[in-house]
Amino acid sequence: MITSPEELSALIGDIYDCALDPTLWTVTLDTVSRRLGAEYVSVSMLPTAPKIPPLVFCSPWKTDALTELYRKFLPDIPIIDEFVQSPLDTPLATLTVMPEQQAHDSLFFRDWGLPNGLRDGCLTKCVMTSGAVGTLSLLTGLARDPVSTEEQELMRLLAPHVRRSLMIGDTLTRANAAADRFRSMLDSLSDPVILLSGVGRLLYANSSADSVLKEGHLLAARQGEVRAVDPVSSQAFADAVKRAIVSDDALGRRGIGLPLKASDGTPFFVYILPLGHSDVRSLKSASAAVFVTSSDRHRPAMTAILMTLFDLTPAEARLAIMLYQGLSITEASAKLRVATSTARTHLANVFSKTGTHRQADVVALVGNCSLPVSVEM
Repeated sequence: MITSPEELSALIGDIYDCALDPTLWTVTLDTVSRRLGAEYVSVSMLPTAPKIPPLVFCSPWKTDALTELYRKFLPDIPIIDEFVQSPLDTPLATLTVMPEQQAHDSLFFRDWGLPNGLRDGCLTKCVMTSGAVGTLSLLTGLARDPVSTEEQELMRLLAPHVRRSLMIGDTLTRANAAADRFRSMLDSLSDPVILLSGVGRLLYANSSADSVLKEGHLLAARQGEVRAVDPVSSQAFADAVKRAIVSDDALGRRGIGLPLKASDGTPFFVYILPLGHSDVRSLKSASAAVFVTSSDRHRPAMTAILMTLFDLTPAEARLAIMLYQGLSITEASAKLRVATSTARTHLANVFSKTGTHRQADVVALVGNCSLPVSVEM
């Protein structure tokens, strides 16, 4: 049994480590199982929607039996009704709720529990969302006493920490998925795009920008700092990055445009845009974006700018630009070759991602995102 405050504190620390590395759940739950003399201890997220597989972390036990449990026998748990109605962090032990003979006569124990050497179980609801129910569970073997009051109290103490760990892990997973999707969208752009942190360090370069940095003829990354290779413009580039990072009010969303020369004399333009006002989750740690264009184009595509600033998809960015150009939603949907209903869905996403509420707001936003009227020399 885990009795000392030091042991409990160490176990709680291990539970939070699982949020960062879910593979640690097996080791952590095995520690709990062995200290309690349980057959196994598990943490699971059970979806409320049908046909979605549960997320299960468990101390080492019989893999086939666990598969059978989650595939077939969960609805037959004797105290399932009491569990569904129970408040969060309230342990329910089967043999505390009902007599042992009654429990063992149930379909659950007769066909699954007893054949696998199990006597008692304790369920604790630790998560309750619209999409899933989270449980902290332990099951005991036939050779030992039923789940004790002290063990139920330990489950009660651990449940809120398991809940927070699961929620942190879910948040990190969603954030990583959003970041991966965002990077994939940037990689689809032909314009080189570089994202810089709040201290000017290189966070991410899309495929086109990565080629520019590796060639080192125009821009180069040295110890994480992106610099202009041209000595004449290097200080101006560094100053522009610093202004963008601190979100200089004079820049607005338009940023700064600079002419740069590659080492062979080829002219380019770079635009440094501040990202400090962006609420896009994928850009949380990015403070500035650098776009690179050839001298004959002068400006990167507006779709690239909107996708980078607001995490818009290509279709959402194109729709926003068409509205800025004066097209109606019906006309824009025809040009996009999508149904009007689909275009309206794109527009709803644009509203959500940009914090706007009307088409007129989107038009103003795109206008404000137009690149500098004058290029700094």
